[in-house]
Amino acid sequence: MSDWLITNARLVNEGRRHDADLRVRAGRIEAIELNPQVAALMRGEFAEYTGGLLAAPGVGLVVGDVRGMLASHGQRYDLIQISPAGGGAGGLGGLNEDYVHTVDAFELYLSRLNPGGYLSLTRDVQ
Repeated sequence: MSDWLITNARLVNEGRRHDADLRVRAGRIEAIELNPQVAALMRGEFAEYTGGLLAAPGVGLVVGDVRGMLASHGQRYDLIQISPAGGGAGGLGGLNEDYVHTVDAFELYLSRLNPGGYLSLTRDVQ
């Protein structure tokens, strides 16, 4: 999944990236995936590989982008985790406009955090 919105978190995952741990410690997790094909794979073919994370109680999946999701309502979150895309994108994908990583978008993300909430940006090392 690209992005996570966490509500009612009882413990922030400090220093480790074990998404399954967040499932147990958070009251509600909303996963947002931009690519509908990836979402379908996560619900189907790769569901067992992920330990059934999307089928767990309190976990939902939305197809779309995190900025659009947050702009559509006023919900606040304890943790907003964003995996920056692009940067290394080649081919035609490198020419796509990106409204998820703008100053306005980050202002929106920060405005949707609960007091004491976290905005987490991660990028996989290749």
